[in-house]
Formats: sequence, C-alpha cells, structure tokens
Amino acid sequence: MKNFFWPILILLLYILQAYDKMIGEEFDINFYLFGVIIFYSAYKAFNDPYIYSLNMFFWIFNLIFLGYTASFQYLTNDFPWGGSMPKEVVFETNIYIIIGLSLYDLVYSLYKPRIKINSLFAINYPKFNFAVIGTIIFAAVWLYTYFTTGIQFTRFDLVAQSKAADVSQDQGLLVGIISRSLLAFYCILCVHFMRQQKISPVWGLLVLGLTILICFPTTISRNYAGILYLGIILNYFRTFKWQKLIPLSFITIFILFFPILTHARYDYFTLDFVLKNYTTLTATAYKSGDFDAYSMFCRSVNYVEQHDLTYGRQLMGALLFFVPRSMWPAKPFGSGYFVGDSHGLGFLNVSCPFMAEGFINFGLIGTLLFILLLALLSRYMDQFYWTNISRGNLHNFWIVLYPSLIGSFIFVLRGDLLSSMAYTTGLLASALVFHCILKFMLKGT
Repeated sequence: MKNFFWPILILLLYILQAYDKMIGEEFDINFYLFGVIIFYSAYKAFNDPYIYSLNMFFWIFNLIFLGYTASFQYLTNDFPWGGSMPKEVVFETNIYIIIGLSLYDLVYSLYKPRIKINSLFAINYPKFNFAVIGTIIFAAVWLYTYFTTGIQFTRFDLVAQSKAADVSQDQGLLVGIISRSLLAFYCILCVHFMRQQKISPVWGLLVLGLTILICFPTTISRNYAGILYLGIILNYFRTFKWQKLIPLSFITIFILFFPILTHARYDYFTLDFVLKNYTTLTATAYKSGDFDAYSMFCRSVNYVEQHDLTYGRQLMGALLFFVPRSMWPAKPFGSGYFVGDSHGLGFLNVSCPFMAEGFINFGLIGTLLFILLLALLSRYMDQFYWTNISRGNLHNFWIVLYPSLIGSFIFVLRGDLLSSMAYTTGLLASALVFHCILKFMLKGT
C-alpha cells in the first residue's frame, strides 16, 4: 500500500478540485481522463527503481504539465495564451497522451541495454593546470557577462515578440550558450573532484561561489538553472536515504514554488509581496505561459486538423538548428512559434511539448516514434549511470554530466524542440570538447 500512498493523495487533490464538475449533470469524460494521466504519472514517478532518473522526471513532467495543472486549466476553462479549448480537442489530446505514456512505459520496462565503458570518457585530470584552465574560463565568461548583461541579481531581458526559437539567428545567444555551458561543466567538475577529495576544498568552493555569482538563479533561464544546479547538487549528493525525496520535492516545487519563481525576475518581487499574494500568484500561474505545454499540445492537434502535418519539416528545422537563416531563408521557426502564429497568439515565444512535436510532424505515428526513441535513450542513460554508481565507477564523463542532462531533459519535454536541441547540443558539445582538451593537455586517463 505504501507504493500507492502519494499517487492516491495527488489523485484525491485533483478529485477535490474537480468534484463539483465531475458530478454535474453533463457527463464529461475528460475529467476522468485527466485523473488517469495524473494517477498513472504519479504512480510511475513514485515507484521508479532509482533514487532519481530521466525516467522519473519524465513522469514528473507529465504529472505536472500534462496532468495536474492542465486539469486546473480545463476546470476553469481558461488556458494559457487565451480562452477556452474545445472539449473534442481536449479529449483527443488526452487520448494521445495516455497512448504515449503507455508506450513509453512498455518500452522502458522491456528494454535491457548492455552497458559498455569507453576509455575515451574516463576522467582523472586534476593537476595544477586544471586550476589555470579554470581561471581562463572564468575570465572569459566574466568578460562576456560584463560586456553583455553585467552581473545582475534580477532578470529584465524577456522579449515577448522575439523569434527566439530561431536560436541560430542570434550569434550572441549561441556564444552565450557555449560560454555558460563551459562554465557549468567546469564548476560541476570541480564539485565532483572536491567531493572525491582530488582538489582543494578552497578552490572548489571558490569556483562554486563565482559560478553562483555569475549565474545567479533569478538571472538565468530556468532551463539553464536546472542544468547547472542539478549538476552541482547531484554530483555532490549522489544518493539519498529516503527514496521518495526527489519526486516529492520536485512535485512540491513545481506545484507550490515554481509559480512564484515566475515573479522572481521582476523588481517588485519581495518576501512581503509573496506572502500577501501567494494564493492569487499560484492560481494565476497555473494558467500562465509557464504551464502552457498542455494547451500548446491541444493547439498542435488543432493545427493538424485544420491544416495538415508538416511531414518532418519542423523536425528538420530542429535537427539543423545550427544552420544560419542567411544560408537557409526558408528555415522553419520553432514549433511553438509556428503553431502559436497559426492561431494568432499575441505572444509567440511559447513551448511545444515533445509528444506534440512528434504529432505535428507525422501525426500519432510521429508521437509514438518520438516516445519510442525517448524511452530507449532514457532507459540506457539511467541504467548506465546507476550501474556505474553501484560499481563505484564515478570518474566518467557521462556520470559527471548525467545530473545536468536531467535539467536539459525537462527542457526537451516541454519544448519546443528547436530551442531545447540548441541548448542541449550546446551543453554536450561544449562539455565534450572541453573534456577532450583536458584529457590531451593534462593526459588524464
């Protein structure tokens, strides 16, 4: 029964908020489908075999963004970026989500990968030059930060109508992604080696402090914050005594605290403001753009019904995100921008969840193919990480980077794919190149 406690509690919270609607005169199957998504996702999240994993965060994401907050939007008939959603579209979307979750669960459970270790990814490089290289990185990133945004503790750089999904259009943003990725990976390496007592705690704490100063949580995008701070925390505290700590903590964060972070980037944000307006802030946030994944899935379904599939055009734009628009004038914008523009939304820097990306490209078959690949990848990475952890094989590039990939994974799930591909690829490429340079310069084996 203990494996059902938290899923049933979350389901009961949904039933309490939906009770009046569910027992109304008009039967609405969507209320029950939301209940299925919520309970299914909660059960899998709290019964993951690992303390934390990509798989666990897959279920947490679906629980929060495609289940719990989506049901709140449906109950109030008020979705992000404007108005209501036809019940038929909501029903169709819920069916696609349940089918996608079922396929993911099946593939993840059946796939048993063979774990192999490649010596190319072994790390053992702390020497004097390691600190010298770190100093150069910090100097470069500090200069970049100084001449662009400066050292800040609040963020004012949100642009509503920006076609930011076309990451390759802005070379400065690409430089920012690479420089911050280098900084994040170096800091995470220092935390890892400090934990293993391979570098001085003084140097490790100095690097950590400077990184937090340059990348203060309220000044950076939440996807980058997840990449950096999950990498730091989980490389220092790799295991926890209480197996349910991670799912319970993150579900609580997303439901109770994440809505508040929306306002943390503005100058009116104070503790007094939060305490006086907490209920209103939370209720409003559930219908805000931060929780627009479900509504954009619905709009993607609606787009395909009114127009047609893109037959891989959006996917090609995401895979070739690095190609400048000057060389490819017809290059697609991100799917969030594309779908939002087709619906006449006033704000176009919006999400497009992973399953919706598959649907808008190839329909239900596309959603299932995307989910299949996601399940295979997450299963391999989860098993690789925890198999090596159990064997004490900690000094490996993928072991160090895995916690950061969890933060990037959440970004991929929310979308859109073009933006998340750019950030994820930037992180991986920067970290991998840096790793190879360190191995060559310091001859770490």
